[in-house]
This record gives sequence, structure tokens and C-alpha cells, in this order.
Amino acid sequence: MRFRAAYINIITPLLFLLLAGVAMPLSNPLSLPIKKYTLNNGLTLITHHIKEAPVLSLQVWFQVGSRNETEQNSGISHFIEHLLFKGSKKYPDSGEMEKVMESLGGNFNAGTSKDYTNYHVTLPKAGFAKALEILASEVTEPLF
Repeated sequence: MRFRAAYINIITPLLFLLLAGVAMPLSNPLSLPIKKYTLNNGLTLITHHIKEAPVLSLQVWFQVGSRNETEQNSGISHFIEHLLFKGSKKYPDSGEMEKVMESLGGNFNAGTSKDYTNYHVTLPKAGFAKALEILASEVTEPLF
């Protein structure tokens, strides 16, 4: 996604929703239909609507990665990324979140870089509400 690189420096934490949105437009050098919101809890929400697309992508980004690690805790960002898939309060069984996402036709994954850790799902639009519930539970109520 070309627009991600252009806006990555303004996101902490970030929830990308590739859905319709109405609000304050971002300065958009790529001329893409992107909108930015700041929710009451401080979360930055960026939407990019592609009306013709039968799928959506939900992504949560945290501004933490290997650059934030020391020699004593090297690898901790990637380790925590994996721990979040082990369950949450709402989905306590390891692998349950992924099974539900797959039952909705979705792909559930994550990644860690030097500067960011992200959790993302791509699935048919009909699964939006459940996917958002699972992703929110994963990152706000992990079992560890």
C-alpha cells in the first residue's frame, strides 16, 4: 500500500480501516481518498475507501520495534507480537482468534520492524464487525 509509507511517521498507535469515512481530510500528496480522525481516546484512525473492493483491511500499528530494545531485552518486541496471538480475555484459547478470522474468510497476521509493530487482518467486508472485535481484544486484553 503506497500511502502507508507517506503517513507512517504520524501514526502512534494507528488503526487503518479501508472503509468509507467522513471527516478531516489529510494533506494527501498521493491524491488518494484518505481521511484522518482522532478519536476521544487519542487513537488515530485513517480510512481509505475503495468502493469497488469486496474486501477490507484492518490494521493496528504501535510505534515500537527493535530500535527501542537494549542488549538485555533484544527481541522483546517480536516476542510480544507473538504473545498477543496466544489469546485474550474474550478469546482465551490459543489459536481461537485466528480460527474465527479464517472462518470469516480472513487472513490474520502481524509484523515487527525497527520502528513499528503491527497487527492486521484482510477479509470480506461482511466480517468487519467481528474482525474489529477480535483485533481490539487481541491488542487491549492479551492474556500475558
